Amino acid sequence: MSEQHHDSSQDYSEREPFLLGSWLVRPSLLNLKDGDETVHLGRRNMDVLLYLAREPGKVVSRRELLNEVWRDVVVCEEALTRAISELRTALGDKPGSPKYIQTIRKGGYRLLQEPVTPAPETSRPTVSEEIRTDSEQSVREGATAPRPERAPHPEPAPRPTGQRTVPRRLIPWIPLLLLPVILVLLGHWQPVKELITLLSLPKGIPLTSRPGREIMPAISPTSDLVAYCWRAERHAKWQLWLRDPDEVQPRQLTGPEFNILHPTWSPDGSRLAYCRGTGLSGESAKREEEGICLLDLETGEVELVTSLVNYLVGLTWSPDGKELAMATISRIGLPQILLFNLERKVFREFTSPDYHGGGDRYPAYSPDGRIIAFSRRGSFGRDHIYLKSVLSGELRALEPSFASLVGLAWESENTILVTAVQGRTFHLSRIDIAEETLQPVLLDRRDILRPSFSVDDRTLVIESQVNNSDLYSVQLPEPGENLAQPLPLFSTTCDEVFPCVSALDGRLAFISDSSGSPEIYMSDADGDNRQRLTDFDGTQIIRPAWSPIAPVIAFSVSHADSLILCLLDVESREIRELATIGNSIYAPKWSADGEWIYANLYMDTFWEFGRISITTGEQETLLNGYVNILADHPTLGVLFFTPSGSTGLMAYHTETGAQPVPGCEEVYPPSGGCSLSGDHLLMLQYDGSNNLLISVNLVSAQQDTLGLFPDDVHRQIPVSPDGRLYFSRLVSWEGDLILYKDFY
Repeated sequence: MSEQHHDSSQDYSEREPFLLGSWLVRPSLLNLKDGDETVHLGRRNMDVLLYLAREPGKVVSRRELLNEVWRDVVVCEEALTRAISELRTALGDKPGSPKYIQTIRKGGYRLLQEPVTPAPETSRPTVSEEIRTDSEQSVREGATAPRPERAPHPEPAPRPTGQRTVPRRLIPWIPLLLLPVILVLLGHWQPVKELITLLSLPKGIPLTSRPGREIMPAISPTSDLVAYCWRAERHAKWQLWLRDPDEVQPRQLTGPEFNILHPTWSPDGSRLAYCRGTGLSGESAKREEEGICLLDLETGEVELVTSLVNYLVGLTWSPDGKELAMATISRIGLPQILLFNLERKVFREFTSPDYHGGGDRYPAYSPDGRIIAFSRRGSFGRDHIYLKSVLSGELRALEPSFASLVGLAWESENTILVTAVQGRTFHLSRIDIAEETLQPVLLDRRDILRPSFSVDDRTLVIESQVNNSDLYSVQLPEPGENLAQPLPLFSTTCDEVFPCVSALDGRLAFISDSSGSPEIYMSDADGDNRQRLTDFDGTQIIRPAWSPIAPVIAFSVSHADSLILCLLDVESREIRELATIGNSIYAPKWSADGEWIYANLYMDTFWEFGRISITTGEQETLLNGYVNILADHPTLGVLFFTPSGSTGLMAYHTETGAQPVPGCEEVYPPSGGCSLSGDHLLMLQYDGSNNLLISVNLVSAQQDTLGLFPDDVHRQIPVSPDGRLYFSRLVSWEGDLILYKDFY
């Protein structure tokens, strides 16, 4: 990645125009021309088109296009999907019956048209040339001289079948469409592409604006009511409310005795099913009252139809009213989808989660009830949409994948709306089931979660949530002293997470979304001289870490279905790709000598604990299985870790292998971050009621509690050379519900 170069096909000044069907492709101008219609393309979109045009008819894989077109940056797979979608829109192509670009399932894309060199002809003057000619003639003849009448233009030749003209009804909108270009020319900070996208987005109507959070909206079959869950503060219980968009006040349906989550409507709109207190109330005397309940909205009667003790990750009612589909924790500890027959009060398994994956979530019936769509987390940490037939059990995986998916809803028989992370923010996108393409629909700096959609009258309700995490620092106490009060380092309205400290000079690196997408930033130890180091424009960046011997930061970025480990030279800003680690790399940490990076590696079907050479990228397996990597001690010459799922501190040496640390048999794996400070291993651990900062002396095996920490601390607590500990804390998490009428 250090070589910032392009393929020769991207030198637009040397590319000649060519005909593609009815379009004249002009690479040097980054546009397409068809008669009087001109469509502008972004640079990457033109790159994709030129690459496909090299060998028309040949199937080009998604991986090849990503590697060639985006070779100078690291992006997620959705960038290519978006580029293909925008190209099709520009060309007037239809995915179902393509004339230009065809999707080959599991193969890639191919260009259907043969590029043709246009015949030379005298071109008609452009608008700017006509204006310049008129101006010159006006100067020559004098301002008062009458301008000669122009001869009428000849009638244009008939346009070939398939070419398009600009409809007259769009002419009044031309000034609005030119607004983004004007803003960019005036130095406006937003790119043209983003402004055009935002101008075309539907306008939402605020449905709620109360303090606290409203979550899990469920729109009624008649679209006139929205059920949702609300709580005023973090430790309160969720309550069920009903909102009529035409009325001023919402209606409370349940009290604060239980947590109420996952409301879903019966097909006739007379009842609501919801999860009552499942695994959340913590009051054992009420366990027999927890489970799935049905609320009759006319009588107010509540029926407990089944008791559950496992946490739910989705609940939905079948269109025929006979079953409930729910995602609940299975016997192996992962969520699976069960179907509950409301007449016979019996369950049946609908999915069996992969032991090596993350389970199945967010079931949603298709409008005709024949298919259930759900999210399945793969073994390499990415989410995929699966479709499964209710009758035959036939299973199909859709091609788009996501770093994290938190909700889905059917928009039609052929499209699904999903809310998934792009960068560090959850956006709403549309999946075309036949073409397996992804199109962004709603973009916002706030998180868009859990869509609820009414197919009949196309009404959409979403959660719109915003996170604000600030960086804090605290001086570590001397022996016998208490932990001081942490002080905020940055107090912004943005999300600042994953702090890491240079052992050389104490400089701080972290991830912030203050530019609109997550990027790596750097500052002094006190937060001064803040600088932006990267420009990935939305790609997910994971866990930056300073080298112990050089001003170099290691970090991972999401690319297609893999994570790429990169090195950033802070002084030159040069980024070098180090390795693509199988399907996943997790929790990377530097070796004390700065020559290796330790990490958990997922290799197709199993976890390995290994290390990667920073000079050659060579990977070396050290142990089988997943471990909690803690720290590499510079003087003891061993790497400390705890085995996954068990207690006891272990030390790994390349010659002796893994050995238990005497006296540390009762050390628990950290529930939060960990770091090394001299001979002391600092770990955040949760004891059931408090988040504690624990110190373990690696020489004497003595354990001490240094103090209490907030519950919402992110999983990284680096320590500076002068003994200051840094951490990121979630300051606020608020949100409301937004309603979209006539959603396109």
